[in-house]
Amino acid sequence: MNTRILSLILLILGLTMVVGLGIAWWIFPTASEASPGALHWQVAIGREGDVITPSMEVANDGHGAVNGILAAGVGPPGGEFSNAAPADFAGSETCSNCHGSVYESWRNTLHANMIRPIARGDLGNAHADLSVANAPDPGQYDWAFAIGGWYKEERYAYRDAQGVIKTGEFEYNHPKKQFTLRKDAAGNLEALDWINECGSCHTTGMNPTTRAWSELNIACEACHGPGANHAKSPTSVRMYQDTTAEACGQCHIRGRDKTGKVAYPVDFEFGKPSTLMAKFNPIPMTDQASVFPDQKNSNRHRQQYLDWSKSGHANFLVGCVTCHDPHKGSLTERKADLRAPGDQLCGTCHAKQTSDPVAHSGHPAQAATCAACHMPKLIGSGSVSTHTFEAIAPAKTLQFGETMANSCNTCHKNQGVDWADEQYKSLFRQ
Repeated sequence: MNTRILSLILLILGLTMVVGLGIAWWIFPTASEASPGALHWQVAIGREGDVITPSMEVANDGHGAVNGILAAGVGPPGGEFSNAAPADFAGSETCSNCHGSVYESWRNTLHANMIRPIARGDLGNAHADLSVANAPDPGQYDWAFAIGGWYKEERYAYRDAQGVIKTGEFEYNHPKKQFTLRKDAAGNLEALDWINECGSCHTTGMNPTTRAWSELNIACEACHGPGANHAKSPTSVRMYQDTTAEACGQCHIRGRDKTGKVAYPVDFEFGKPSTLMAKFNPIPMTDQASVFPDQKNSNRHRQQYLDWSKSGHANFLVGCVTCHDPHKGSLTERKADLRAPGDQLCGTCHAKQTSDPVAHSGHPAQAATCAACHMPKLIGSGSVSTHTFEAIAPAKTLQFGETMANSCNTCHKNQGVDWADEQYKSLFRQ
């Protein structure tokens, strides 16, 4: 090959490499060159698929914030992070001294990973191939941490000029793979007081009066009560083991306390189910933003207790922990762990129905599970199941209109409601 041509080719390749590296640096600056906001931004537009969703999973192990690539801790000290923690809480790591296996299992649950740090480190794995319209500006706020996002939406908290933690307008919708801007009823960009609106259910030991908490995320003492005295004297001071649905309902509910200040129950006492609603006003079933037009089934997340309370399960005290093991979970499957696989779990009580699914539902087991009909994923862009356990008939859609979803068309998306209604009535002779 002519040496002049070879030199020209090498020159072009060299220039291409320089330009490429420049583009790569612009998208993914190194830790020493980028601000914390920019690093957060890199993750916030991360790769979807096997490893990356916004702000959480940077390595192939699928453990997100606990994989060592993200920094330990959540944001720098300051603002409301400096408030003194309640003294009667011991912290989950103290619990691990005696309950090591349970602690290690819990660490892999969504409860333990709902709040994650802003990224600090080598984020070379991230690829900006998601839609970034309406995404947060790295330098816009003093970013504090990311919330949620494992299977539904992810929110981004920041500290305002006074150090108050706010949940801002930015939201990443995991099922839709896009960012959206949240607005209040007046059409203004949302800026919620995180402690008053969200804090108790994303922390352990939250005191909304002192605006202090024991630890971030839903840890041992969120469900078993303060443990400092138990840690000092394990045999004489016992922890709560509240298996009622109300223990879960203190967070899986929507409404406001009766003072109107906070959006969660503040006076619930473990072992006393009636205290959940004593000073709390749940949303009315006429709330069109949170409940389907049938005024029974929820169409927003974290309302499982409200759904359950209207179900046959509630009448027979079949509660949350009958089906769910709160100490186990899967970050890869991104769901609460059931005590047995799907239909097998339902069959422990409903053996007749699960032993002959065709006779019961007109569908073979491999075509439709119990949950597909009785717990359709109608909430959170199709990521969250209803918990009334009602197989919602197409007749409800015909009665209330298109805003009323039904179980059948969740799977039979290409068939209309009229077709689904005819099939339903034929199968169940209605």
